[in-house]
Amino acid sequence: MATGSLTMEDAVRLPLSLTDLPALKSDLRKANIDVQAARRIEGAARGFGYGSYATMRLALQDGIQVVEPDDAVFADYIGFTADEYGPRTLSRALARVAVRSVMEREPQLTERGYDTVWPRFSDERKMTLDERKAAFAKRREDTLHDNSMDEFELAWIYLSMQQRRKTINMDFGSYGLKHRAENLSRKQGQYTHLGDYVSNGMFIIAALACGFEAKQIDYGPNACFNISSKTIRATAGHPIMTRRDQGRLFAMAMASA
Repeated sequence: MATGSLTMEDAVRLPLSLTDLPALKSDLRKANIDVQAARRIEGAARGFGYGSYATMRLALQDGIQVVEPDDAVFADYIGFTADEYGPRTLSRALARVAVRSVMEREPQLTERGYDTVWPRFSDERKMTLDERKAAFAKRREDTLHDNSMDEFELAWIYLSMQQRRKTINMDFGSYGLKHRAENLSRKQGQYTHLGDYVSNGMFIIAALACGFEAKQIDYGPNACFNISSKTIRATAGHPIMTRRDQGRLFAMAMASA
């Protein structure tokens, strides 16, 4: 994976609610076993820009907050360096909150996209049903890996540039759009710390998390969305929007959901 220099401009703004806190705490516990629970969540609150965990909880009681994780602040508070605990622990924990929410609603989604236990490839035809079920469960599990969180964020950034329309746009499918998200890093050299690959499934998950509607295409792995052709074409090859614009578009999406 590419590792471009990381700055605050690279942080992705994502939603957080009061009911998300248990899952967030669980992820941070797995990543930082030797840090006290209270210190982990206090560090997270500071990494999200709050003065304390109590202040963050108070804000979340008023509803969903769009937060911008600062992994350096989190690491400094818990007393670790980035090399010791990983440079994006807080960012990935926050992304998993959004991904899990979609996965709970969409039992067919894996990194492939809309998936099934029935064979789609020649090697799967040789597997028993139990083996295919186990492989499907493993693909579901893989959507929560660290690299998958990076894919999710790169797709989220691209989708934050797009507008929604009332009807499903059948002119653009998830497999083609995911390449456009990849090109933000691969061709434009932006957000390179997230790598330059987005799986079909992680793009669909990011679209659903962003508030788009999805329609599975012909019972296959791909999907179409209520995404504007105008903004798809207008943003091709253009620099990424500012963090303020990302937050504004997310707020508009939440208000109209």
